[in-house]
Order: sequence, then C-alpha cells, then structure tokens
Amino acid sequence: MSILDEAPSTLRSRYLLPSIRRERNPSRRRQSLWQRSTEAKSSSRSSAGLRPGHFAKWDKLPGRVAVHGLIFNKDNKILVLKRSETDLDEANCWDPPGGGLKIGENIENGFLRELSEETGIFAKNVVVLAAHEVDDGSLGLFAKAETESDKVTLSEEHNDFKWISEEELLTLKPASLHLRALQELFVITRRVIAYKDIPKI
Repeated sequence: MSILDEAPSTLRSRYLLPSIRRERNPSRRRQSLWQRSTEAKSSSRSSAGLRPGHFAKWDKLPGRVAVHGLIFNKDNKILVLKRSETDLDEANCWDPPGGGLKIGENIENGFLRELSEETGIFAKNVVVLAAHEVDDGSLGLFAKAETESDKVTLSEEHNDFKWISEEELLTLKPASLHLRALQELFVITRRVIAYKDIPKI
C-alpha cells in the first residue's frame, strides 16, 4: 500500500502547511510540513475565508494562489519539469507541473489548464491534498492526478522533463520551492501518495 501512512487524512479535513520561506537558510525553514492550521494568523486571511483546521474560498484569498501537483503515469512514475534558464527566480530547477489560478477558476480546472499549457498532457482524477503558505502572502496548493500519456510537449517556461520514481524524486536537485516542499513532505511521511490508493472525490 503506497499512501501517506502517518499523515492526517486530507480527504476528511483540509490542512494548511506552515509558512515556506524563499530564503535557503535552513534555520528559517519550518520544522514540519504536516501541521493543522489552529488559527487564522492574519485578518486578511480570516476575512478571505481561511478558518482553523482547513482552507476555504481559495479563489478570494488576498495573495496569489497557485496549484502544483504530482502527475502519475500508468507506470506510477511522477512527472517533473526543469525550469528554463531565463526563469528569474529558479532557473534550471526541477519543479512539479502547475501554476497560478485565474480569478474565479476552481482548483481542478486551474491545475488541468496549467498542466496542459506546460506539458500538453491531459489528466484526470484530480485530488487536492494540502497547502503551504509562502512568506510573501501567496498560497500554494498541492494536488495529484493521473494520465495515460507519457508524451510531453514543453512550453517556453521549461527546457527539460523526466518521469521519475519516488526514490528519485526525494533526492532530485536542484529543486524549486514547491519541489522542496514535496520532498520534505515525503521524508516526513515516508510514503509518496499514489493516485490508485486514494478514493476519488
């Protein structure tokens, strides 16, 4: 069974991951990814609909909302993309597919749109797993989905891709902010989330 054995069920309740800082100083990093949001930490988040123990109304949060995710192929391999050399923040870093949601766009549609734009892949069975808050006020969501296709057509945002195993994902470098969060999540839980083990919702 390949599932998050020790993590709380994100299908029954929504979890907010502690703040992720863009600085690479380990002393400023959060200690644990899995942590229930016990309080709305700012008036803007509270007024936007963020409540203890879950996240809600993500399309009305004050900062940018993005969704990145795990795309599994029929061999249970995970797709990662390499950011272009012209990327201003994380050039040549490996990154999970995804991007920012448009105003009024729901998570599933936004994730599938970003995936199609970046890779040409059409996926199904999208499940939202968790979220992490970046120190600039933006919110990053994690999702997972499955695809029957291995054919990838890259956009100008990326210059390479590969399908990798869980073990390869855990050690892949250089890693983007979102990929580092996923890596830490897997280390903590010691299991990767396989789409076939999660009930469809």
